[in-house]
Amino acid sequence: IFEANGTPRASGGYGTLSSFNMTRISTGIYQVTHNMGTSLGLNTNNYVTQATSEVGLVICYVYPVSSNVFQIRCFNLSGVAADTVLHVSVTRI
Repeated sequence: IFEANGTPRASGGYGTLSSFNMTRISTGIYQVTHNMGTSLGLNTNNYVTQATSEVGLVICYVYPVSSNVFQIRCFNLSGVAADTVLHVSVTRI
């Protein structure tokens, strides 16, 4: 779980706090860097990422950047970029 400013709140499973780093790029846009691609041999074709807003009226989309980086872009129901608390998961497929 990440706060709206990008600060990690909690983690579980493999996702220790040292495994993930999220940066708020601008309103509603976050970039997540993780070491799972390197340590587990993942690339953008063999893992899926889910980002869910803790606020019900905010929709988030995930965009792969590289094997260790993805962006999350969040919008309110009017289509305006919105900051939010995020629940993020990365699953190997």
